[in-house]
Amino acid sequence: MVYFCTKSYYMKFYFLIILFLFQCSHLFSQKTTLENKYPDYAFQNYQMSFDRVKNAMVKHEGNIESMFEEKGLKYPCTNILYRAFKASNEFELWARNSIIDTFVLVKKYKIFLFWLLLLNVSKVLYHMFKTSS
Repeated sequence: MVYFCTKSYYMKFYFLIILFLFQCSHLFSQKTTLENKYPDYAFQNYQMSFDRVKNAMVKHEGNIESMFEEKGLKYPCTNILYRAFKASNEFELWARNSIIDTFVLVKKYKIFLFWLLLLNVSKVLYHMFKTSS
């Protein structure tokens, strides 16, 4: 009498079941898309729960929107580039409407280094008191 239920038979059977489940797993998994899902309203709603953020949004959103409209950009813009230059203390905001467009300079900011000013003031005060005593 031949036994088909040997240990190797069970191993092959389990291997085929696992292979079948692995091949079918893509049917049950959630497919991810490559499209951008901006703006993230969940994050924005969370931020708007804070009074400071809400007040700043009410106060400045009109100015920001008009700044983008002057440059021919839609607001809110999903393609944004920030550039910062340490040597010239500049910070630039660039934006574009879509990936096929070129970036447009929206605004250039001058970076004020408060800590550097504070350091220089402390050096001046140190030398003033050092020479006076």
